[in-house]
Amino acid sequence: TSTTEHPMGSSVSETTNVEEVVVPDEYIDPVTKKIMSNPTMIISSMNVYELATIQQCVKSKRFYDPLTGIPMSVGGWPLLLYQRGDIERKISNFLARHPEQKARVFDAEDTSFNWESLFDEHEARIKQKCHQMQHDQDDLQFHAK
Repeated sequence: TSTTEHPMGSSVSETTNVEEVVVPDEYIDPVTKKIMSNPTMIISSMNVYELATIQQCVKSKRFYDPLTGIPMSVGGWPLLLYQRGDIERKISNFLARHPEQKARVFDAEDTSFNWESLFDEHEARIKQKCHQMQHDQDDLQFHAK
């Protein structure tokens, strides 16, 4: 909303409707914050990431889900992934309706990502959550006595 002064001393409020497109959360990689081009689920945690995010985890010897810390391995298998073609089709349809959002799509050729700092940030959050959970558990045990 903007206010415009008129020569006679009165003012008029004008509302400009700029429609902002909201990208659904399920289309966004939680680490890169980019729209996924190849959404892939880590079976052990059921979380979906851009495939390149998972590849970078493995490349940097981080064999766990970057948000939860759950190991990527299941039942002795080193890594089980599932390509989410359903989400990929939804993203494709979304981008066809909102082509201006294509600039927000993950680009595997983009070298501007500092993967280590992104992963370190998520590791810090996991450790903080674990610490809080331990603190909460200690409180429960104390009050139960």
